[in-house]
Amino acid sequence: MRHRSVADLMTPTAVSVVPGTTFKEIVEDVVTHTLRLSPPALSVEVADGRVTLSGTVRRRSLVPVLLRLCNSVDGVVGVVDRLTYEDDDLSRK
Repeated sequence: MRHRSVADLMTPTAVSVVPGTTFKEIVEDVVTHTLRLSPPALSVEVADGRVTLSGTVRRRSLVPVLLRLCNSVDGVVGVVDRLTYEDDDLSRK
């Protein structure tokens, strides 16, 4: 397995669709395997190519990464952000 940097994951071609796989399965795979977030912490809903993410992530800095990764899935037309975070690691600078 090839390891990717965060910069690699932010490109539009970071995630490709396997035939027969639903958008929800792909996005859940991004959430659980790429970012190693626990499935109970997040909810993924997909309708007409629009992904809605809700739930809580540990750090605020993960929110834009998660949104970009989900947007990079072929066929996703948009991502609705309903995410919250436990730790505002971006305001500590």
